[in-house]
Formats: sequence, structure tokens, C-alpha cells
Amino acid sequence: MSKVREVDARGYPCPRPVLMTKEAIEGGEKEVLVLVDNRGSAENVARFAKKSGYEAEIVEKGDVFEVKLVKVGEAKPQEV
Repeated sequence: MSKVREVDARGYPCPRPVLMTKEAIEGGEKEVLVLVDNRGSAENVARFAKKSGYEAEIVEKGDVFEVKLVKVGEAKPQEV
């Protein structure tokens, strides 16, 4: 069973949570749990992850949003 990489991006404004997630993904992580403190950041992280070949699920727990990412396939080409 693989270890889940946790990225604590609470308190950071966008785009920092996405950049922190990108760093974890580029490190080859298969499973990532990203913690953010607002829905906008959660949705941005999920959108980025899906374009990078991950499934993304957002779970709201009080004032924290957990974005659970699992690698499923090849990354889609990023639009410039």
C-alpha cells in the first residue's frame, strides 16, 4: 500500500495551493491529500489535478476542505 503525501495549504491564497500540489505531483506521488481552507482553492486544486491525470474528490470537514487525489492515467495536454 502506498503512502499518501499530505500537502497543508491552509492559509495560503491561490495560486499557492495549486503550486504546492503541482510540486507533489511532479514528485511522482500516486496519492495526495491537499488541505485548504476555502472552496475556491479546493476547486482550483481539483481542476489542476484532473488535468494532470488524477481523480479528485473534495470533502468539506468543518472549516477545512480535503482534496483527495489519486493517480489514474496520463496527464492531458495543458492549455497555454
